[in-house]
Amino acid sequence: MNQLPGESYTLCDYKYFLKVPDNYHLEYDAHYYSVLYTYKGKLAILKATMTEIRICDEYNRLICRHPRYPHKPQTALRYAPKCSCGLRGLFGYMINKL
Repeated sequence: MNQLPGESYTLCDYKYFLKVPDNYHLEYDAHYYSVLYTYKGKLAILKATMTEIRICDEYNRLICRHPRYPHKPQTALRYAPKCSCGLRGLFGYMINKL
């Protein structure tokens, strides 16, 4: 038998989304994580480790990452379209809701 590799492995939980919702947020473990608005309606893969959330497209290319905080929602307004004044209010609503 061969020895195991010296580096450690990171456990990762996967969640597949058939469609990124209109509010550009993916829900995982009762928290919402924002995605770039151009991915609205497209397939996405969320990969969760103990410290980080990674969101990839259907070809497994990285779209964005968020630190994983168990007590705080992760919304990045930089992912919203520039003309989305109403959506910025929606983001505030989602943050206050959690």
